[in-house]
Amino acid sequence: MKFPIDRDFPRKSACVGALVALPFALSSLHAQEEDRLPDSGNYIDITLGHASHDGNEAAYLARHPIKKHAFGGIERFQYSGYIGRYTEFKTEGRAMFDNNDYLFGVEFLNEDVGYFKFRWEEYRIFYDGSGKYFPGSDTWIDIYDDELALDRGKLQIEGGLFLDGGLDLDFSYTRLTREGLKSSSALADTTLTGEYGTRNIVPTFLDIDESRDIFEVGASKKIDKTKLALSLRAEQSDVDDARKITRRPGESSFRRITHREIYDTDLFSARFSTITEVDEKNTFTTGIAYTEIDVNTTGSRIYGDDFDVPFDVDYQGQRRDHGWIDLMAESQIDQWLLNANWVNRPAEHWKAIYAIRLEEMNTGIVSDFTETEFSTSSNTFEVHDMELQAERDWKDAAASAELIYTGVENVVYNGSILYTSGDGDFLEEEFDAESGSQLLERLSNTERDVLKLAVGAKIYSAAAGRWYIQYYHKDRDNKYNHIIDPTEPDGGDRFPAYTDGQDFTTDDINVSVRYKGPGGLSGMTRVDYQKSTIDSHGQGLEWAHSYDRKALVLSQSLTYAFENLYLQATAVYADDSRESPVSTIGGGVADTVIVLDGDFFNANLGAHWGIDEDSNAGVTLFYNRTDNYVDNSAFAQPYGDDLREIGLTATYTRKLTDNAQLTLRYAYYDSEDMASGGFNDYDAQILYSSIRYRF
Repeated sequence: MKFPIDRDFPRKSACVGALVALPFALSSLHAQEEDRLPDSGNYIDITLGHASHDGNEAAYLARHPIKKHAFGGIERFQYSGYIGRYTEFKTEGRAMFDNNDYLFGVEFLNEDVGYFKFRWEEYRIFYDGSGKYFPGSDTWIDIYDDELALDRGKLQIEGGLFLDGGLDLDFSYTRLTREGLKSSSALADTTLTGEYGTRNIVPTFLDIDESRDIFEVGASKKIDKTKLALSLRAEQSDVDDARKITRRPGESSFRRITHREIYDTDLFSARFSTITEVDEKNTFTTGIAYTEIDVNTTGSRIYGDDFDVPFDVDYQGQRRDHGWIDLMAESQIDQWLLNANWVNRPAEHWKAIYAIRLEEMNTGIVSDFTETEFSTSSNTFEVHDMELQAERDWKDAAASAELIYTGVENVVYNGSILYTSGDGDFLEEEFDAESGSQLLERLSNTERDVLKLAVGAKIYSAAAGRWYIQYYHKDRDNKYNHIIDPTEPDGGDRFPAYTDGQDFTTDDINVSVRYKGPGGLSGMTRVDYQKSTIDSHGQGLEWAHSYDRKALVLSQSLTYAFENLYLQATAVYADDSRESPVSTIGGGVADTVIVLDGDFFNANLGAHWGIDEDSNAGVTLFYNRTDNYVDNSAFAQPYGDDLREIGLTATYTRKLTDNAQLTLRYAYYDSEDMASGGFNDYDAQILYSSIRYRF
């Protein structure tokens, strides 16, 4: 079904006239003031504007979150001063009409007593909830209002006391919320593709309702040369999220799925750290932390004619409709973390940093649920009570060393080495709750070794500019030992215990230089290159090369400054290519999987002109191009992006009085999304005015 959207917003000349006239009217109230206040940092920004667009509103809002009508309000308010002689205070605020964009904060600080902060903020993030365009049959399925939005909130209360003897106490409370609808990367299936059969191009979305409450207390004290710090953190979170899926819309096999996950999480963490300045050449730091996380999970995956319906055993589903109800799961994570660092200056121009890190983490989970699966023989959903248990333990040890040398004038050299070794077991068990029989038992051991080497240099030269050069090489070796494996090593079902090992290798180098040329010319050039490979080993097979990635990113910026004018240009180009044997595999699955490149290019060109002492103007042009789309619709899914965006902004700023400043801005955007068949194209215009009054 299609939810109605009111898209008939009026565009009246009166609105545009008010847009320009209001700031001048506000400024005239203060034009006759005889006493002018200095720039104290206290100000209020009052904004009024209007946005209009043609094309897809959801795609537009995801990029430019300003609704298609008049907007305005207090964009920013800031005021600071003193209460009495010793207590400093600061307050800030924001309130923008019809965008759920609000902020209020206040702070108090007395350096002899302590501090207190209160801050509340809400804002809205827009998402484009559309699905995929299928070019083979020119199919675009639009079943929801794809203009989705998520409201985020944050409430924070923080305070501290500065007590005698160097003892400091701190506390804070933070509440975070997320509520609304968000796009999902999962896609549902349809056969409305002509002769191409089933394709996953139908949009799905997430219905989110989350909250987190975080309490923290801390204390710190310096004793002689050592500073001690202790902090405690308790966190409670409630999550009620649902992925809502529509399968086969407009077909006889239409049904909807509500995949709901509800989490109730409690976290407790304690951290203790020390910093000891032994002498001018040696500093020691240590830390120990313990974290415990307890999670209670409920949920279901239910098929029906609509979302959020109760489970109906007689609902007419389809073959392989697989879900569950009455999920009850409990899990616990315990983690210990220990680290120690030594900063040493062994000789002039030398600095060494040594560190060790130890970690142990244990995880356990027990779950009961009722499995539901549609049976074509009985024409009903069959139910089976199931039990799952899993345990995992992991131990990690890491050591690192870094050397810094400054003995060459205007040059800083650095080099580092990091080695990490980890080991852990993972046990999985599944039982039929009715008969008590064990359906699965799998025990796996994983070993991981990581080695990273890095070298770099910073060169400061008045003639050649500032150079930054950094290179690192990283090896990661994973070994998998399948101690208990219910599958036959040479049978048809060999996953997931099929892989015995994987080696990951990465080489990365980046070079950047900042320089000044003749006249007012300055610039920055940066080159990043990365090469990654993956080699895999399957049971009974030789090692095989399974993945290659080469990425080159070129960044350039140039600025030329005249007396009253400066020009600026920036550009970024990325050539990101990937290869894998999966893209060249033959047989019946040939051409079904494509390995995508990640190329893109964007550029900005700006000019800023100081007209006189009281006014200035600026113009900025931007261009963005992403072209890695592969039309694989004849075999499987179309992948990638084919997007072109251009934009222009023009800004004029005028000082009206000593205390008032006017800003006018016009913006134009045009976006063509060829991968969506043009359904997500839009062009937009935004008029904006703001007056800042200082007091």
